[in-house]
Amino acid sequence: PHLDIADCTRATVATAIELCRRTYGVAPEVKVITPTGDVRIPFIRRYFQYIVLELAKNALRATVECHGASGDMPPIKIVISGDGTLVGIKVIDRGGGISTDN
Repeated sequence: PHLDIADCTRATVATAIELCRRTYGVAPEVKVITPTGDVRIPFIRRYFQYIVLELAKNALRATVECHGASGDMPPIKIVISGDGTLVGIKVIDRGGGISTDN
């Protein structure tokens, strides 16, 4: 069975947003963008969910911690592209990144 990457990502991101709200009281908006249309690949759902959940939690945490609990947090964008055999996922956040001192 082929996994619908965008649908699985949206559902998993909803879980990450709920966890963020429970932890911080707020969560930035997350936009899932599919410029190449729907992408389906043969992949095990639970493994994909684990990967996306960790990526989303990291981006949400970094954004909230960098911008505080203000209502003016920049959105996080998750861009999904692929061709049925390969898929690329790019997470774009404004969470501050890693200090150059590290």
